[in-house]
Amino acid sequence: MNEATHIRFEMMPTPVDKKTKTWAVIAKADGFVLGQVRWFARWYQYSFYPNSDTVYERTCLRDIAAFCEVETTKHRSTWGKKPEGWACKVKGPKPENLEDHPGAGFASL
Repeated sequence: MNEATHIRFEMMPTPVDKKTKTWAVIAKADGFVLGQVRWFARWYQYSFYPNSDTVYERTCLRDIAAFCEVETTKHRSTWGKKPEGWACKVKGPKPENLEDHPGAGFASL
């Protein structure tokens, strides 16, 4: 993303149990923290969480929206890619015939 006009995005430390990133949204003029950009799971995208009693003009809103869009696209591009050394482990024996699998009948519903 190009440099925002009146704000900057500062990545915050990511806890080891989290898969997504969080950024503080900070006013360039005085360093005031306006809110955060973080993952909103229900919408499958990064969203802006403003701090209370903050007001935004259209340039800042566009910069925040563009940042969220770019970061959402980056994050979604990693979906389905497994980290190095990742392996899927299935308990129990592999069925000889997939029709014998307990979930086989669901495809015809």
